[in-house]
Amino acid sequence: MLTLVQASRIVRDCIRVAVGFTGPIEASDKLQDVGIVDLDAREALNDEIVTNREKGVQSEGHRLGADDLTFTIATKVFELRDEVFEKAVPGDAFLNALVGPGLFGGPENERSSRASNDRASATRKRSSAKAGRKVRSVK
Repeated sequence: MLTLVQASRIVRDCIRVAVGFTGPIEASDKLQDVGIVDLDAREALNDEIVTNREKGVQSEGHRLGADDLTFTIATKVFELRDEVFEKAVPGDAFLNALVGPGLFGGPENERSSRASNDRASATRKRSSAKAGRKVRSVK
């Protein structure tokens, strides 16, 4: 889970990337006061928060859907921070780091599935061979 500090950093960094704002960003500022002044700027900020691997939620191992955030240019920075904090969910890499690789998909899981299928195939072959020997010994 994201912390409020992480969500705050994400929002502030993404504002700077999205619109090039260089001044101080206070939690009580409206987004329109820090450069998010129209729909294009709002979409640019949303895109940065959702997809930027170095500054957005992905930088903390989390993810958001493109339509998850509902902010407007009148939203305050702290309100957007809270929305990011509440809606960001851990990504697969984050979950795998917590509980072990391969449990939530990805290459490790594919290798595990392949190994499991190979073991099952070998077991079936051994079972068939044993069944074949029994049949021959009965004759």
